[in-house]
Amino acid sequence: MAILCSPANHYIDGGFYSIDNADFAVGHDRVLVLTLPARVPPMCVVSLDAAVNMLRGKSARVEIVHPDEAVQTVFASVGGNLLDPAVREGAARAGREQGRIVGRRVSSLWR
Repeated sequence: MAILCSPANHYIDGGFYSIDNADFAVGHDRVLVLTLPARVPPMCVVSLDAAVNMLRGKSARVEIVHPDEAVQTVFASVGGNLLDPAVREGAARAGREQGRIVGRRVSSLWR
């Protein structure tokens, strides 16, 4: 979380509000959320659980995809710094493989 201030403006890192912004999908009947795991304890104003409960309460079908173990291992290889360019190739390969597996699960969302 970053809070930046200037004399005229205040800026807050979007991750402070929500890491996934799933609540912005209200009004849609099918929602696919691709998100990182929340910190423990959560530091967001709107949690993923609260957003998903709200969406499902309005009859939306919701699927959530978190990075799998292989992707998490790649992230850990750079100390969790997802902005480190060294993570790109490994994350792309692991994410593509996860996409093949998860794709079968979430494809029913679009039928």
